[in-house]
Amino acid sequence: MIATSLRLIDAERNHLTAGAAALGIELDAGMVTNFSRFADLLDIWSPRVNLLSCGSARDLVERHFLDSLAIAPLLPDSGAIVDLGSGAGFPGLPLAILRPWQSMVLVEVRRRRVSFLREVRRTLRLDNVEILEQRAETPPADYEHRATGVLSRAVWTEELLPGLAVGWLGPQGRLFWMRSEPLAGRWVSDALVRERTVRYRIGNDRLRTVEILRFQSARSEPPVPRETV
Repeated sequence: MIATSLRLIDAERNHLTAGAAALGIELDAGMVTNFSRFADLLDIWSPRVNLLSCGSARDLVERHFLDSLAIAPLLPDSGAIVDLGSGAGFPGLPLAILRPWQSMVLVEVRRRRVSFLREVRRTLRLDNVEILEQRAETPPADYEHRATGVLSRAVWTEELLPGLAVGWLGPQGRLFWMRSEPLAGRWVSDALVRERTVRYRIGNDRLRTVEILRFQSARSEPPVPRETV
């Protein structure tokens, strides 16, 4: 069987640019180049490390690059963003490419995935990316209760994630929980309450969900998303 290449040719690069524009996001030439380099590294590493399941370069663009970028209009523009269980770098690395001014902290416990993330950071010269090789349960003192945003992309269960996120979130921070389906009912945890639910679609794919959660005592207003998301 011939392995499918994940490298981006002109058609996929154009699809990435157009798909981002549909989300209200403008990618400049340097960003598109970095996404192409990211895809090159995924093409090399994924068969060896089992980074992600992806059938084609078009699939990579839609299911991983654009899906990661879709959350960008919802995020705060300042402060550190923490990606819990980053895996192959989604959504943290695409967001770091898009937002070079903002600190992105990728938390990943698996050694080979951490090695991959470090290689991407080095190759793409992403000086705004920090990589923590550790479990998500215990933030280091320098990161505890500091993040303006915590991200999770379909990694943790409803029982686990809220408890993990609270150790990283600052008092006015938000948890951005990327899921296939909305949380059921009037969901609330011991510390976090659902602030709003945002649904979006990439191309012709099924609807996806971002649940935005805040501390029950938080009083600040959340970022206002673009209508296209």
